[in-house]
Amino acid sequence: MRERAYLRWRYAAILSATGVTMVLASLVVLSPLLLLIVRPGESGEAPAFIVPSLCLCVLGFLLWRGFRPVRLAN
Repeated sequence: MRERAYLRWRYAAILSATGVTMVLASLVVLSPLLLLIVRPGESGEAPAFIVPSLCLCVLGFLLWRGFRPVRLAN
C-alpha cells in the first residue's frame, strides 16, 4: 500500500511540473507578439499565437494546480 501512495505522489509531482513547464511555454509562444510594436500591420496574425498560448496556459494551470503533490507521512 505504501508503494501505491509513493507512486501516486511521484506522478502528481511529474504532472505538476509538466503544468508549470506548459505555463512557461505559453509565455514563450506569445513572444513573437512583441514585434507588433514595430510592425502593426501584422496584427491579423496575432490570433495564431494567442489561441494556442491560451490553450497551453489553461491546460498547464489545470495540471499544475490539480496535481500538486502532498507530503507523504513518514
